[in-house]
Amino acid sequence: FHTLSLGSSVPCASLVKAIQEARPNLFWLSVSHIVEGSDFIQEFAALSKVCLAADIALVVGGRALNEELRQLMTYSAYCDTMRHLEAFARTLHRSLTGRLNTLNKSQ
Repeated sequence: FHTLSLGSSVPCASLVKAIQEARPNLFWLSVSHIVEGSDFIQEFAALSKVCLAADIALVVGGRALNEELRQLMTYSAYCDTMRHLEAFARTLHRSLTGRLNTLNKSQ
């Protein structure tokens, strides 16, 4: 895996730009504090839209994401722990590797 930390308290617009530039297979967002839930949901929707359009797995977690907020969000997976994230990432990696191998064999 190649990882890149974008830091903490990064505005969603900056995250969207980073996703568009880096084009990762997986984007992990940990949310530990939300000032206003409706503002967060609106900003997160733009982030989610970019990930969906680019076939990027959007994984979320963090203590601020309660069930009520998560019901309003679109994402690939929610992980309670880093262990859950690791398991999801490994599964995704195997899936992507398998697809590449299949494409290479058919060419």
